[in-house]
Amino acid sequence: MLFSHKLFRLPGPKELGWSDTDALESREFSDDPKGKTWEDWDEYVAKHYPVRYFFAVTVRDFLKYKIWFKVARPFEKAWYWFVSHFVPSRRYHMLDLRQKGGYQYGWQDVPEKMLYAIFNLLGEYLHEESPNDLTQWYTREQIAVDQGLKEQQDNIDEARVIHRWWIIGRKEEQEAISNMMTKWYEAKKAKNPDAKAYWDTLQEMEDGLEQKTDLMITRVMKIRRTLWT
Repeated sequence: MLFSHKLFRLPGPKELGWSDTDALESREFSDDPKGKTWEDWDEYVAKHYPVRYFFAVTVRDFLKYKIWFKVARPFEKAWYWFVSHFVPSRRYHMLDLRQKGGYQYGWQDVPEKMLYAIFNLLGEYLHEESPNDLTQWYTREQIAVDQGLKEQQDNIDEARVIHRWWIIGRKEEQEAISNMMTKWYEAKKAKNPDAKAYWDTLQEMEDGLEQKTDLMITRVMKIRRTLWT
């Protein structure tokens, strides 16, 4: 940090008696800051330590933003582009729509691609990001009485419930629909009078699965902003 520079050291908020730690709010990000802010600190040290401030802040910022960034940024961008396109683990801009035991390649309608993208990303969050389960450090009783912990744990639990439906529950429902379709087809072929009832049941099952899928998408959207680690 600026105030810890050894040669042109500036006093931090803690030394100035403004904070118990070297941390302050910023007027840029807080509409109603409580106490001193980083902007106050900047104004204070610039006024009371002008020489140190000149070398620690003014000169440093000039070298950093006017010279170094202009020279280094083009190379950094070129390198980032290269690894993002040619290193498989760094191709963050690519979405893998493949489904285990299902879709692997080929053309798909936009609605299906949207569906696969949403739930594959949810699976990526759970499997690759590995969100910490708060029960590692707290009991369920402790979590329940702390609103912040409860919301965090509830969102993790919700993500797992939705993902489990996607990889297990949905496939079970699809299998049941497939069995009913076979039953209807065989009854129709055999001119069985129950074929109409089977057809109606099949339509109800397919509509039910679509409604359940829409519900799960809505549930994912409700916790979307919490899916970070």
